[in-house]
Amino acid sequence: MTSRNRITVNLPTNELHRHLEKLAQKRNLTCSGLIRDIISASLSDNVDAAKFLDEIKESKNFTNSMEEDVSRILQATRIQQRAGRQLVLNAREQQLADFNFTLSFNDLKQLEQHNVLLGKSSDTLNELVKDKLKDHIEEKIPVIIDRLGGVPDIIHVFIKNAKTKYVMNKNGIWDFRSRIVLHLLPLFIDDAKKSRLDFFNIKFRQFRHVAINGWDKKNYERLVFIEQASSSRSGGYFIGLSPYDIDYTMAEYKDFTPAKISYGSDLYSLNFMIHVHHRDMKIRRQKTLSYL
Repeated sequence: MTSRNRITVNLPTNELHRHLEKLAQKRNLTCSGLIRDIISASLSDNVDAAKFLDEIKESKNFTNSMEEDVSRILQATRIQQRAGRQLVLNAREQQLADFNFTLSFNDLKQLEQHNVLLGKSSDTLNELVKDKLKDHIEEKIPVIIDRLGGVPDIIHVFIKNAKTKYVMNKNGIWDFRSRIVLHLLPLFIDDAKKSRLDFFNIKFRQFRHVAINGWDKKNYERLVFIEQASSSRSGGYFIGLSPYDIDYTMAEYKDFTPAKISYGSDLYSLNFMIHVHHRDMKIRRQKTLSYL
C-alpha cells in the first residue's frame, strides 16, 4: 500500500534530477532519502541542519574558478592539438565580402500574403532580407571556418552588424548590397560540457527586460552577456549559466545545422547555428549602390 506520508515531486529539469542522484550516491542515500533530509533540515534551526544545507548549496554554486572558466569559454577555447599543430579558436569578429542579391515585387507580395494567412503582422522587407542573409552565411560556413584556422565541434555565428542598401532598377527589380560583420563563437564539446553554459539556448534579450524581469531562476544561476555579438545598444545575446552539468548529447542539436568541413586532408563534422536580430540590421533605400 502507498504510505500516507508519501509525497511525489516532479523536478523541473533532467539536470536537477541527475544532480540529486549524484548527491544521494555520495551520501549512500536514495533520492527520496536525500530529499527527505533536505526538507527536514530546512524546517530545523539547529547547527547540524544549517551545516547540511550549506553543503548542499555549495555542491551547485560556482566558485571564482568557475567565473574565470565562464569568461574563458566565451572568449577562447583551449589549445587543441590536431594534425600536428595547435589550434586556438578565439571568439572573434569577421567581415565578409559585400553580398549582392535581388528581390522582385512578387517576392514581397508572396511573403506578405503568406503572413496574412498565418495571422502575422511583420515587416515583409526586413524578413526577406533576414532570410537572404542567413542563407548567404550558411553557404559561406566553409570559408568562415577556413579563416578561423581550424575546425571546432560547434560554432555560433552572430550577424553582429548588417548594413543593407537597395535601389530599384529599370526592370522593376530591387538590387541589394549588404555588408556583413560577424561575431564567431567556436567551441569544442569538451569545453562546452565543463562550462555549465547552455549553448543550446542562446537568446537575444532587451537590457531593460533583463533588468526589470531578471532571468529564469528555475533553470539558471544567472544570465551571462555575450559581448561583441550584437551592435544593438538596447539589447544583446545572453546565455544561461546552469547550476548543473548540461547533457551535451547529439540528440540535443535539433536547432543546429550539421555540416562536413574539409580542412587540410581531413573531413570534420561541425554543428553551427546562425543568429540574426532585426536590431542589428540596417536597411536603407539609396540612389546608387556604389558604396556602403
